[in-house]
Amino acid sequence: MKRLSVFFLLVLALTSPLSARFTENALREPMGVRAAGLGGAFTAVADDASALFYNPAGLADPGIQYASGMMDNSGSRQNLSAYSVLAFGPLAYGERRIASKENELANIYSYAFAQRGTNGINWGIAYKRILEESFDANSDQGWAADLGMLFKITPQFNLGVLAQNISSGLTDVVPNYRVGAALQWLSVLWSVDQEYCNVSPYRDQYTVMHYGLEKEIARGLTLRFGSDNNIGTAGFSIGLPFVIFEYAMWDTDPQMFRFGFKLGEDKYMLEKDRSLALFK
Repeated sequence: MKRLSVFFLLVLALTSPLSARFTENALREPMGVRAAGLGGAFTAVADDASALFYNPAGLADPGIQYASGMMDNSGSRQNLSAYSVLAFGPLAYGERRIASKENELANIYSYAFAQRGTNGINWGIAYKRILEESFDANSDQGWAADLGMLFKITPQFNLGVLAQNISSGLTDVVPNYRVGAALQWLSVLWSVDQEYCNVSPYRDQYTVMHYGLEKEIARGLTLRFGSDNNIGTAGFSIGLPFVIFEYAMWDTDPQMFRFGFKLGEDKYMLEKDRSLALFK
């Protein structure tokens, strides 16, 4: 009996971290095709519906957009990874559905609110509800919250800060932090992010860098290149009236790619509001 008890304790010790890691990875799985083409350097950009993940403060600017897509069309990392987001002015609602290779399933429902500051400082908060199911029909649920700030230093230069999972009902998930900068120079968007990762349950800490650039070469046609943790990325978007088709890829083996669409115009394609900045 004693050996049997030890055996079950070992099994529990080996299987529990898997579920924790899956939940944590699901929460940190980035969504959005444009951001992927920029290598994930989007914290200080955050001007489309994927701001719900990268920096909810970006939702403060006026605009309506619906975005949907697959986070891994190739299926190299997950069996399923789909998302959809509706951003309506300072409010947003999003759903993510992620199924691992081990048939674990996570449904993440996000609700966000943002506030626009008159001095060029925006802030936003996102609340996430997580429902998880495993292959043995067990299920679990929890919640987490993100807080982001966007500093519009000048009409061409932004700084962004994001704290992910700063408060969580999931005991196995710890906070993650991002800081970024974005600059419009020579008709090109240049962006960089530094991501500070803190992984449970062993509290492994490491830093990841993201770089990206974006150039609108013709009305409705935009090219993107980037580096996501030293992995090359590229992407493009084709904008038609009220709908935008987007594609992004990672230089990996096997190659990963992402496809999606958005209804409504991107804010960066609209007339810029240059009055709300710290320095005009």
